[in-house]
Amino acid sequence: MATQAFTSIHLEEIGPDLELPGSLYLFISGKFIEYKMQGDVVPASKYDQFIMRKMKYLFVKEDEVAIFRKWIGDSRNNELELLATITVGDDQKKLVKLKQNIKRFMVDIFSSEMQEEKISNVAMSTRSFIQEMSSNVVPDMAWSNLSSLSKNIVDHSMNVALMSIFLADQVGFGQQKIRENLFLGSIFHDYGKSLFDHSLYEAGNEDALKKEMIKHPEMGKNALSSSPSLNQEVLRIIEEHHENYDGSGYPAGKKKSMIYDLSKIVSVANEFDHLVQNGHGSHKERAHDAMDELSRGAGNKFDPDKLQKCLKALKLIF
Repeated sequence: MATQAFTSIHLEEIGPDLELPGSLYLFISGKFIEYKMQGDVVPASKYDQFIMRKMKYLFVKEDEVAIFRKWIGDSRNNELELLATITVGDDQKKLVKLKQNIKRFMVDIFSSEMQEEKISNVAMSTRSFIQEMSSNVVPDMAWSNLSSLSKNIVDHSMNVALMSIFLADQVGFGQQKIRENLFLGSIFHDYGKSLFDHSLYEAGNEDALKKEMIKHPEMGKNALSSSPSLNQEVLRIIEEHHENYDGSGYPAGKKKSMIYDLSKIVSVANEFDHLVQNGHGSHKERAHDAMDELSRGAGNKFDPDKLQKCLKALKLIF
């Protein structure tokens, strides 16, 4: 009897919450075990666990590879057409493709041991993304559509990066290099979470994981500090994105002018995305509820001046 052959599929190509065209398998203890069948989805919560446990590949039967490849291609083209043609503009498809590339690199980075080549790829792609964004102005209303409602950590990081760029432009930080630093600091802001013992992400360990979360900004900054592709401004954003204006944040309890201005913007974008992802109702309803909640943080969690400008900007796109 012939042994069934399997082929690996990169986790980013599968994506969360998409109806599968065939069965997916996990490779555990030397065996291929069926995980999902045709018509099932990989839920966002499980997708995050795969990333954190460094399981960046799932598997399909060799005779279903062509079906999956077509499905992956169709999914990418559908996203490209939806974002580029309807919400961004047909002349900006390159921008959307660059976003897709960065997202794939980030899945690789979060689900693997740190490698400078991968970080360098992200830095170069970010530079191209920001240059493309500068040469093709993105309409205000399109920014909300570039975000995703998926709850996995990579989509969240991309959302925070995109929203940070938009908010920074409105606040007055629109220079190319500042945009690059802001984007890189945003997409790596939660990298420290990928360094936790993966057992913390298993069911039943929620309390232990919550206690460890306070360490992730410093862990991420320290782990990435050896990379020549990330400068001190980027590292500072990573370290400070949970610092609060009144000094109640972590890891260092910095306050007011001690916190880097770009970190303050990322802090607002980060909280906004968390509130939207965990809210209820339509995207627009979630965004309005999130803005109301953000406004209550003026003077304690957030710099009141920058928060006011950020809220004004958010109202433009929602």
